[in-house]
Amino acid sequence: MKGVPLILLMVAVILFIVGATTYYYIADYRQHSIIATMNESARIASLRNVDNSIRIEEGKVELSQRAFELNFESSFNEKNNVKLG
Repeated sequence: MKGVPLILLMVAVILFIVGATTYYYIADYRQHSIIATMNESARIASLRNVDNSIRIEEGKVELSQRAFELNFESSFNEKNNVKLG
């Protein structure tokens, strides 16, 4: 009976460590998923909104800001696989 409190304390510490580690990796997954979705949505929106009639110089293009924002938002909402709070 002397070792029961020590065993319970060890179990509590182990459960805390497992819970904290699980929470960390879930939060890390959410953050990386959101960033990856934002990057992909930005690429898609920028390719959709290239205005070829406004070529400044070779390798540079102009984008319609309002159309880019609308396409980015719709693409982000469509491809996001994490619930945002």
